Amino acid sequence: MIGVPSDGRPSGRMLPRSARLDSLTSLRFPAALAVLVAHVGGMSESSTVRSVAHQGAVGVSFFFILSGFLLAWARSADAGASRFYRRRFARIYPLHAATWAIAVALALLGLTDAGSRRAQGTSLLLVQAWFPSYLFAGNKVSWSLSCELLFYLLFPLIVMTVATMRPSQQWAVVALCAILAVFVIPWVAPSDYWAYNFPPARLIEFIAGVCLAHRVRDGWRCPVPLSVASMTLVLAAALSIIAPSTSKPVAVTAIPIALVILAAVDREQSGTMGLLGHPRLVTLGVWSFALYLVHNIIVELVLHVTGYLTFPALAAVAPCVLLASVGASYLAHRWIEAPAERRLRGPGRRPVSLDR
Repeated sequence: MIGVPSDGRPSGRMLPRSARLDSLTSLRFPAALAVLVAHVGGMSESSTVRSVAHQGAVGVSFFFILSGFLLAWARSADAGASRFYRRRFARIYPLHAATWAIAVALALLGLTDAGSRRAQGTSLLLVQAWFPSYLFAGNKVSWSLSCELLFYLLFPLIVMTVATMRPSQQWAVVALCAILAVFVIPWVAPSDYWAYNFPPARLIEFIAGVCLAHRVRDGWRCPVPLSVASMTLVLAAALSIIAPSTSKPVAVTAIPIALVILAAVDREQSGTMGLLGHPRLVTLGVWSFALYLVHNIIVELVLHVTGYLTFPALAAVAPCVLLASVGASYLAHRWIEAPAERRLRGPGRRPVSLDR
């Protein structure tokens, strides 16, 4: 493997656990933006436009890999499971509960569809992704948080196991995750749900992120420049349009996404941030979780008013939806997400890099 000598010891220096990763915070914004584009494209009356825009779903895969990477990167050796769970709850649940309440209230007014009361209950508890018929209840995009809940529950066990592995074993797990995500699940999954929404299927990306964080922490350097990794991801997203439906969301783009994350970290650790170090982009990245949770509510409200749109109408409406979503994400972060996390999180400093 690249960067691992024949004696099995990691190459390079051990990176400090306090190292910030602002570049990954910045990258969260285009990932959330890609998901927004997918949902805005769903407002089109053209099936071609909807199909092309749907490639923005790669943003979800980015967040799953990033989540595993950042949680492993920022983990303290003395951090117990109970402390970890408390901080994950503080990070995720308050804003989820708030946007769930908004979605349900709008459904009661007949402006959106939040599913049955039972389905809404599964969404509030973040178990909806385990039930195909309840998948999009409440705030529809929160199905991915249902997957994250599984990741968080298993993280202490996963990270403890990975930490005891030799570098070659960690690389073997990464390779196994790639094989499962690219070659196995897309071909054995009977439907898009089992390939894209079922939490255990998405756990693979999270585990890969955990393993990659350990390899980078031990000094492994990504051999691919960020520019090349980014172009590879763009090309993969474009090619996924012609892939089988069960392969589109993950199989074609998972490896390029991992390369983008690794290349961004490598460049930052080398002292070169570029655009990803711009304070405004970092700030937008901080708002990205709120952007992810609020944008589809706005999309649904606009769609309720306008109906499905022609391409010229969609081109006119899309920037308005984007601006409204970014504005709402600022308000949600400023008045709900950040203060609730501060109060619920408990003693200790903020994470060095905000994760999903």
